[in-house]
Amino acid sequence: MGTAKALGQTSLCAGGGEQQISTSVPKGKAGSCLTPWNKSYPWVDIMVRCTNISDSAQVCPTKIKPNLALFHPLTCWGIADCKGRAGRGGTGRGRTGIRLCSGGDAGFGVGERPSFFQEKDKMLAAYFDCPGGPENLYVKQVMKPHPGEGEVLVKVSASALNRADLLQRRGTYPPPKGASDILGLEAAGSVAGLGPGCKGRWKVGDAVMALLSGGGQAEYVTVPEGYLMPIPNDMSFIQAAAIPEAWLTAFQLLHFVGKVQKDERVLIHAGASGVGMAAIQLVRLAKAIPIVTAGTQEKLKATAKAGAAAGFNYKNEDFSEKVLAFTQGSGVDIILDCVGGSYWEKNLNCLSTDGRWIIYGLLSGGEVHGDLLARLLSKRASIHTSLLRSRDKEYKERLVKAFTEDALPYFSGGSSLHLQPFVDSVCPLHEIAEAHRIMEENKNIDPAAPGGQSDPLYSEPAV
Repeated sequence: MGTAKALGQTSLCAGGGEQQISTSVPKGKAGSCLTPWNKSYPWVDIMVRCTNISDSAQVCPTKIKPNLALFHPLTCWGIADCKGRAGRGGTGRGRTGIRLCSGGDAGFGVGERPSFFQEKDKMLAAYFDCPGGPENLYVKQVMKPHPGEGEVLVKVSASALNRADLLQRRGTYPPPKGASDILGLEAAGSVAGLGPGCKGRWKVGDAVMALLSGGGQAEYVTVPEGYLMPIPNDMSFIQAAAIPEAWLTAFQLLHFVGKVQKDERVLIHAGASGVGMAAIQLVRLAKAIPIVTAGTQEKLKATAKAGAAAGFNYKNEDFSEKVLAFTQGSGVDIILDCVGGSYWEKNLNCLSTDGRWIIYGLLSGGEVHGDLLARLLSKRASIHTSLLRSRDKEYKERLVKAFTEDALPYFSGGSSLHLQPFVDSVCPLHEIAEAHRIMEENKNIDPAAPGGQSDPLYSEPAV
């Protein structure tokens, strides 16, 4: 049996310097490494794989920049069994931007993280250096934010993945001015600190969920106190993380933009998405009638369980004709549309006279070819567009207040109509790339949640 060179933990030196301590252990055998703090930890899981985030080439680094490294619990950056990787054999030489992987998993192993693995004012966050595919994502150590005037520091236990995160990763949906460039538009956790000027609504230790402009897929995030909501009784952090962005988006589309009324018929595209599942339930709460489209029978079953009155598979049937048949020729009063260009004719076909077509996404693009305006005019119909992320502070605070008063009580038990957030899957933060792949391939029903555990290393965004 050969001996493989193993990396010790790279110290986080003042001024960005590096200190590397390495050791040799028998391949696949237990051993130990000595950290810069003279503390020894066992080699619980020898790391056998590493990935270069820029081109996914298999390499075996001998040196890693501390600010680009992923902390690996207990293994002290162990790398072994690198034979044949990238044509190097043994141990190869890496470069800036290396992401370590353990065993067959991307990122962290299992175990407690020694407290000295991270500097006091640093935190871990999902990150990408350049736009592209999910393979560009990795976990990085960054500065922990400090709450400003009227802001609250939240220790994140769970966060959620949304379509907007995918678009931002691709480079087509940059964060608004002043927002964090870290992914994550919603999070749940506990209040860890209060900035100057806070009005006493919250105290340290309170369990909260937050609407964000970015920054949720990290260990800590700062947020204006007016963007926070209490977590309903008996709800987990993971469930709560699936509420703020998706449910507030659906709520504002229906009530602030669409002005939904009792008995109106509402067509919801992408009915099994996070916004879609929220909209179904909120339409029911408003005593209106939700109708959905989705791409699989499994997703349609999920929407029916959530309360959809009817659902149609857009892949194998003309949803506009089905909607007209279901409504006995009247059509729908409101359309919630995140698809855009390719649906315009079918949308107008099943939109009622004086109907409201609300566009909040362009998954199929924004180009329209045909007599859109003439057909819109013939029905006296209106088009509204809306984005939540770029809304101003006053609007968001007003929205959060209205949702907290009018919808949030229905998430608690005992109400006649119980609202329920749906979470498709849960995964640790270091598996954020896989969560992106699941959503990108439309395999998810509602958000996929990278996971909420007690150790913030495993903070889980609902994706």
